[in-house]
Amino acid sequence: MKFKKIYLLIIVVVLVIAGIFFTYKTTSNTNTDSTDTTEVESTEEENDDAITSTTTDNGTKVTVTKNASTNTTDTTTIKDDTKYHLLTLNGKEYVFSNDIETILVMGTDLSGNEDCNNNNGYGTTYRGAMADFINLVVLDHTNKTYTRIEIDRDTICSIDAYYDGTNKYAYTQQMQLCTAHWYGTNKTQSCLNQCSAVSNLLGGLEINEYIAVPMTRIKELNHAVGGVTLKVQGDFTGTDDTLISGQTIKLTDDQAYNYVHERMNADDGENQSRMKRQRQYLNAYIALVKSQALSSASKAVSIYDSIKSNCTSTLSSGDVSKLAGYMHSYKDNGTTTFTGSTTHEVSLADNQTHASFYTNADSLVSVLTDVLGLKKLS
Repeated sequence: MKFKKIYLLIIVVVLVIAGIFFTYKTTSNTNTDSTDTTEVESTEEENDDAITSTTTDNGTKVTVTKNASTNTTDTTTIKDDTKYHLLTLNGKEYVFSNDIETILVMGTDLSGNEDCNNNNGYGTTYRGAMADFINLVVLDHTNKTYTRIEIDRDTICSIDAYYDGTNKYAYTQQMQLCTAHWYGTNKTQSCLNQCSAVSNLLGGLEINEYIAVPMTRIKELNHAVGGVTLKVQGDFTGTDDTLISGQTIKLTDDQAYNYVHERMNADDGENQSRMKRQRQYLNAYIALVKSQALSSASKAVSIYDSIKSNCTSTLSSGDVSKLAGYMHSYKDNGTTTFTGSTTHEVSLADNQTHASFYTNADSLVSVLTDVLGLKKLS
């Protein structure tokens, strides 16, 4: 009898081990989730981790092989409940798991007909303005940091164009990024089209919130903080002779507008030069707001409330208050941008020559890896 009990115990143990092995093999080779999966081959990058299992854009199990170049079998399996986000850049797939929040900030020009109606003399056909300033604020809630990605308005990428009066795309064309805001049947749709264009450029990165501010409101923003002090860069002769290159001044409201808005009639006329000035002004502005907000927690909300009636945004005053809190407690990683090359060519329907910026493919991956913590899949 005792021998039988031992024999039965051995059988049970064998069955349990077999069951565990079968379950492991099943979960390793079969995806029970209804979401389509992408099979990932091992990448052999020296001194880097390689992701070798399967993933979906909803984030299923991912296995990371340590030191793949040494052909070791040491692996780390990340928990199933880890949320992964999939990006496709230059035909290759990447994932990140950090808790990321993105806000697209657009500064629009006067080229459109956004205030059209039957009573104001603008006519009845809506036409969005161009987005002169495009800046993606990335909040990393995992690492408690925030970064601003500055994107050249002249970046050539896929733009969806709408039929007039409908929500359907007429066609998709390679054009300057700033033109995305030109299409749409109302301000909200123009913003959403701009968000879509930026998302596509960045491999499918989700844009959580947006705000479009007319560039003319720079004067009000500058006034709200009592003027921004900086060292003037560039030649503004004939445009604003009070802006003298190399001189450190506190900008008046008119000077602030000319400094960040003027392009054609300032310096070398290139958008890359204007972007440097915009970056300089924005960094100085943020530092000033943060210093003033130390004595007034509602400073950021007060500034936003003063211009929000002229903006198109998904952000409420409460959202801005929360963002201001993050900016005080999180580390500011500053502003980054993509490298590339600028040419002048005919790329729009007007058959005129315009600046075209072509983003360096490696720079796109490098910047997003630094900001998001990307891992390469394929």
